[in-house]
Amino acid sequence: MVKTLSWGSHADELQLLCDDIVDIKFLTIDDIRKRLELILGPEEKVHGVDLRYIALLEFLFTKSQGPYSPYFLKYSRLIQLIVNRSGALKNMLNNTGAHAIGNMILNGRGKLKFTISDFYELGYVLDFWESCGLEKQTPRTVFRAILTKKGILERIQKKEPEILIRLSNVFPMFEKEIMPGNFDWISLSASPHNPFNKYYDSIIQYHIQQGLSLEDIIQLENFRQRNPVVKRNHFLSYLVKKHQNFQCQICNAGDRVNDPFNIQVHHIIPLSVKGEDYSSNMLVTCGSHHKEIHGGIIKIEKGERITINCDGKTFFSEPN
Repeated sequence: MVKTLSWGSHADELQLLCDDIVDIKFLTIDDIRKRLELILGPEEKVHGVDLRYIALLEFLFTKSQGPYSPYFLKYSRLIQLIVNRSGALKNMLNNTGAHAIGNMILNGRGKLKFTISDFYELGYVLDFWESCGLEKQTPRTVFRAILTKKGILERIQKKEPEILIRLSNVFPMFEKEIMPGNFDWISLSASPHNPFNKYYDSIIQYHIQQGLSLEDIIQLENFRQRNPVVKRNHFLSYLVKKHQNFQCQICNAGDRVNDPFNIQVHHIIPLSVKGEDYSSNMLVTCGSHHKEIHGGIIKIEKGERITINCDGKTFFSEPN
């Protein structure tokens, strides 16, 4: 573990430095070094790395949160600027490589980490990593690095909800490797143990403070530019569930109340047949109704209103 300087009491000064870096385009790395000396004291190096720059990076990673966050673009660009100008920092990050990104996914110890809640955010971080001039990493190299970490395989074997949710969200393509067999990943995603709900709520709260409604935030996510490989936006699914007050739309439309504590999202036109990962293609369901949809017992039709055909009865629900 790399030694670091404590920067918590200097957060306001570091914020002013960051604002100046953004506003004063000609601020050089030497100017930054002088400002850091005023804020954090004289130079101290470990393995050739100036600890003051590590402290600044920790501050920037903390402020960035994750790619879904409205703060990410500003602060990640500052990280990119500083890392690209420091060979020592590049060497330090390259030495940890896939393990460093794996630590972000696991929310492990240390502060040099983003929040990575799903495959979309992982893809964004991998692109960012390479843009900093660092050695390219892939989902596979990061996944392998995670599996080598102490205690991870044991936690998977115990089926600990938090670790399974983290790995499933970020590595949906490796679910069969994580947990072979017919494991119920959909029900797991509705678990109260989901470690990302607090992160998502903090982003929602920021937007609401800026005057946006929940419907506005949903539309922002609908039109977020994303990697075409990414099939599922977990933040958008959470927004849609929140919009429905975490209640099943089929139960609320008039059918029997089945499973009110296992709330999931169903894609009306399945993603597997090129259905879109947009709110208008999502239906919030309980676990029981979701299984009945996939079992052919309930038929869902998409239109101006969502038509629900169930047990010879027809119900309607407004689209999301």
